[in-house]
Amino acid sequence: MKKDLIKFLKELRAYGVKNNIPNVTEEVGRFLNMLIRIKNSKMILEIGCANGYSTLWMAEAAKAVGARVHTIDFSRPSLAQAKDNVAIAGFSDTVEFYLDDALRLIPKMDRKLLFDFVFVDGEKASYLDF
Repeated sequence: MKKDLIKFLKELRAYGVKNNIPNVTEEVGRFLNMLIRIKNSKMILEIGCANGYSTLWMAEAAKAVGARVHTIDFSRPSLAQAKDNVAIAGFSDTVEFYLDDALRLIPKMDRKLLFDFVFVDGEKASYLDF
């Protein structure tokens, strides 16, 4: 992983802590990255992206294995911030963003999108529904 990306991720994580953004820990981010690489996942779904911290961990691995990340968030401000952070880090070509409620969107998604890696990090009360 490039040093400039690691630096950006550390800054983004610190920003999240300071602003009460529910990001995963760095350890979880590294774990997600490693799992995607080991599994050689090609279609990744993330439910809940907040400011894009976990999205970036997955996008870095996705780019390395020729995959795409599809991320869903119902919050317009969160999704906009995630899009900006993904663009700054240089992964816009690897991530597809959806502004919607995942429970509403997923049943409507193209059935050709067969996800082989799913990270559920959305509204905790809806985990079983996801």
